[in-house]
Amino acid sequence: MAEPVSQVSTLAIRQFAQLAQMASNPLTVVKHGRREDRAAAYDRFIQACSRAVRDRSEHDGIGEVWAAWQAVNLRASAQVRASAAELAQRVMATADSRAVGERERLVYDEEAAKKAAAYDRADLAYHPSDDDDEVSFVSQLTHFVTLARHDLLYRWWHGLMPGPLRRWYQKRL
Repeated sequence: MAEPVSQVSTLAIRQFAQLAQMASNPLTVVKHGRREDRAAAYDRFIQACSRAVRDRSEHDGIGEVWAAWQAVNLRASAQVRASAAELAQRVMATADSRAVGERERLVYDEEAAKKAAAYDRADLAYHPSDDDDEVSFVSQLTHFVTLARHDLLYRWWHGLMPGPLRRWYQKRL
């Protein structure tokens, strides 16, 4: 007859072995919200957005943008999530105008009209083109990348620094 103490120790050893095996699995080592995982999600989002805008003649790529956007929403801070939402809306309006509502499309058309009104000479008439969408896309992409970079480079001791010193230090990075 087996002793109850040996059964308990056998179960404990088996659970410890399973725990060690799961900890060595790369899929469980990287958890949602860790710096490496956020960096991978940001990279995937940037690539999906760029592909959707540049290759929109071949396919819209909106499905990949949505999936990558949700990955960013799952892992990022509120400031980065807001920037990602703006970038995703711009990408959807540029790559597939059916992916956004009419209200958003009117907002983007009003931006183009404001650019046209900035030209006061009749011989320099403004004609909206696909390049305007790409220029505004690059501007929002740059803003997102800046916020994501600051999010990834943030360390706990940055909060202890005085504001001007912290801003100066983060601009150096």
